[in-house]
Amino acid sequence: MIFPLSLFAQDKNPTEFPIVSYKNLEVKELNESISAAEKGKELWVFHPLSIAMRFHEVSDVRFVNIKQKNSQPECPLKSVVTIVEEGFLDDQLRGRWTEFHLERRDCKKAWNITEIRQAYLCGMEGSEEVFLKEICPKLKSGKVTDVWVEMSPDSVEVPCDYFPYTFEVKFKITVNGPATVTFQRIRSDGAKAPLEEIIFSEAGTKEFEDYYRVGEPGDYWFGVEIISPNKVFTKAESVVRCRKKIMKQKRKEGERPIIRWIK
Repeated sequence: MIFPLSLFAQDKNPTEFPIVSYKNLEVKELNESISAAEKGKELWVFHPLSIAMRFHEVSDVRFVNIKQKNSQPECPLKSVVTIVEEGFLDDQLRGRWTEFHLERRDCKKAWNITEIRQAYLCGMEGSEEVFLKEICPKLKSGKVTDVWVEMSPDSVEVPCDYFPYTFEVKFKITVNGPATVTFQRIRSDGAKAPLEEIIFSEAGTKEFEDYYRVGEPGDYWFGVEIISPNKVFTKAESVVRCRKKIMKQKRKEGERPIIRWIK
């Protein structure tokens, strides 16, 4: 279920901004209210969207997007309601992302809130378009000055029945001062890891290790994209080729077969 309410034309859709970090809101008192309402046979406790709207007042802002995702079409036992608001008339708060996670034991029971996640979009000039658990965290002065990525080996030839083959990956991120760095690992097959956040208290370099397992010969690359505090993308490329073997008949009784490798 998707309910977009766009009051003004947007250059960018806030629902596409990354959720880098979030905080968890308290749910105990809310679930106590749900239990009391269930005993009073109030119908709103049987609808995840109604529960989310009862405990989250949607602001009168420029952009609102509300999305409900159930675990299955009929008799879902899990549901997620996501609310994205953007355009607050506030010096710091530009947007807010709220996500309700709900569960129930069976279709005749009221829903319970298992988790409420919330993050904020900073409205200060120069801030990144990402949702964070703090409205406007203290800005750091450092920038990413270098990203080094290595896939090893950079070229290899293996028997064609040797797959899957695994490349080793190492990369380094260097900053010139205190910084909170948000980055993402990306592979040539289109896979993207979740966003990661690391904190540098001073200028320096942090090292990471990974791997890339492939299922067939070809050219591959592994990349690291820096999202903030500045944009950087670096990748390393490697190639794996394979050779087939052909078994010839024995020349004489008792002799080993002749094996010839072809590329």
